[in-house]
Amino acid sequence: EVYSHLCKEGHRVVGVFTVPDKDGKADPLALAAEKNGTPVFKFPRWRVKGKTIKEVAEAYRSVGAELNVLPFCTQFIPMDVIDSPKHGSIIYHPSILPRHRGASAINWTLIMGDKKAGFSVFWADDGLDTGPILLQRSCDVEPNDTVDALYNRFLFPEGIKAMVEAVQLIADGKAPRVPQSEEGATYEGIQRKENAEISWYQSAEALHNWIRGHDKVPGAWAEINGQVVTFYGSSLLNSSIPPGEPLEIKGAEKPGLVTKNGLVLFGNDGKALMVRNLQFEDGKMIPASHYFSSGEMSVVELTAEEVKVAETIKIQQTSLNLEQAQWMLPEIRQKCGGLQLQNEDVYMATKFEDFIQKVVRKLRGEDQEAELVVDYVSKEINEMTVKMPYQCFINGQFTDAEDGKTYDTINPTDGSVSSDLVVCAIIIPWNYPLMMLAWKSAACLAAGNTLVLKPAQVTPLTALKFAELSVKAGFPKGVINIIPGSGGVAGQRLSEHPDIRKLGFTGSTLIGKQIMKSCAVSNLKKVSLELGGKSPLIIFSDCELDKAVRTGMGAVFFNKGENCIAAGRLFVEESIHDEFVARVVSIFRFALRGSSKRIPQNQVCDVGILEQCLLAGPPLFSSPLKQPGCAGDRGVSRQPRDTHVDHEE
Repeated sequence: EVYSHLCKEGHRVVGVFTVPDKDGKADPLALAAEKNGTPVFKFPRWRVKGKTIKEVAEAYRSVGAELNVLPFCTQFIPMDVIDSPKHGSIIYHPSILPRHRGASAINWTLIMGDKKAGFSVFWADDGLDTGPILLQRSCDVEPNDTVDALYNRFLFPEGIKAMVEAVQLIADGKAPRVPQSEEGATYEGIQRKENAEISWYQSAEALHNWIRGHDKVPGAWAEINGQVVTFYGSSLLNSSIPPGEPLEIKGAEKPGLVTKNGLVLFGNDGKALMVRNLQFEDGKMIPASHYFSSGEMSVVELTAEEVKVAETIKIQQTSLNLEQAQWMLPEIRQKCGGLQLQNEDVYMATKFEDFIQKVVRKLRGEDQEAELVVDYVSKEINEMTVKMPYQCFINGQFTDAEDGKTYDTINPTDGSVSSDLVVCAIIIPWNYPLMMLAWKSAACLAAGNTLVLKPAQVTPLTALKFAELSVKAGFPKGVINIIPGSGGVAGQRLSEHPDIRKLGFTGSTLIGKQIMKSCAVSNLKKVSLELGGKSPLIIFSDCELDKAVRTGMGAVFFNKGENCIAAGRLFVEESIHDEFVARVVSIFRFALRGSSKRIPQNQVCDVGILEQCLLAGPPLFSSPLKQPGCAGDRGVSRQPRDTHVDHEE
């Protein structure tokens, strides 16, 4: 990702040094670089017995690098290589240095219960994560963050952006070198499976931090019934302890508790935490709530027909891994008559024989999944027996309240009577003079009401034509009433009138506030407000660019932009900004500009306001003139500014 973004920003990558292929497969960095024609080198190590390998050094010098960028490093790079380029070397480290120097920084951020996490981009020196800081970013640590969650949510995506930003700062000659302080500095060792065992004489919070600080790698573990069991999905338990079956854990002062929601563990402070999943030594992972049932499932003896099914499935055995499960399962479903299988059926049965057993049980209808238990209340209604649950529904199960209390209920509809409101007022805007009238009037009349409609002061003729047609259609007198006029006079009178029971308004937020106030003071009318305002459209880099351009243009120019949800501004992610603007401009050049007299309002004064703004300030989207900061001579504004014009666009 860093490589791709650097290339996209115009930086020339002269060489990529990465790890050798594994099982005949190149790592993603090598694949991306090779596809792009960048020289790729795959050395297993850079030095032997403390000395740089000559072949590796020569290969490195051959590319003529001016800067070394190390987004992720698993090898020791010799100092003569680190210091060789003109601008030296920069490294990404997943902690807020000088805290948590070392190879397991993310793990220790969580293990130590830090409230803030983050990363540092620093200049490499001969120490271990001790070089001057170029830039840092931080984020809050969520209560149940794991190593994977923290990495995927913040450290990975923001780290990519930061590395690219750091390179640009160096290219611009603006990159700082802030010496690291030794105050508050920590160094922790690398966390591996052998030192991830849980020490039980700790508080519940410390146990929680230890477990999530090893989730998913290397995995915090304990010994249960002579077997190493790894714990995943920890969370602090703030509610009462649910009932369950005790489970002895080696070294724990108090047995765990296998409940319907997971495995409850206890700290030495009397507080508790819950673990959702357990993994055994053979790699099989189960929900912790299934611990006592996991070993009780007997092996199914296959019939002759089921043996044939098993042989059919075994054809797919070479594909049984996490990456290929999604392609394997559809074939098995087809061969087994549409049998309902999910990817989880593979993941939770990591032995192939277990998977066959799962398939056979499903074919027999023996899924062994707990049925929903409901204690119904039955009532006889209209010669039918209706069964209704009456308990609390929590975590997918019906259960009694802890205190066992119940209360009587009533049917709130027993005393409800629906009736019309008699007289309703409708105030509509100018941009959709017929459609708005039809939307609002149809519902009002269908519910048995009469209406008084005030069209926009500048577009009254459509509504008056509608009134004429309503007479010809046979509407009784007084059902439809049209009152043209200004909002300050006619509109205000409608909102204050005591005989009007409901008012519907579409227009500005400012006027909507005044209408709501008047309706409340007069007779507490029912009010429906649709208050307009330009709506920014946000476009991210993972969009389908052609579709996003078309959608963005439509959002801006639909109905000439005279739309309460028109995208007055487009916010485009930086990495695709230039390409997006180029495509918009290429379309915009061919846009037809109509006469200012062919708009619903036909107000020359409004166009005059736009022209005055053009002369007085930066360009508008509607500008026909070429101005500084525009992409093209028809006025697509690239950099909105905090000016009066931008607020009034």
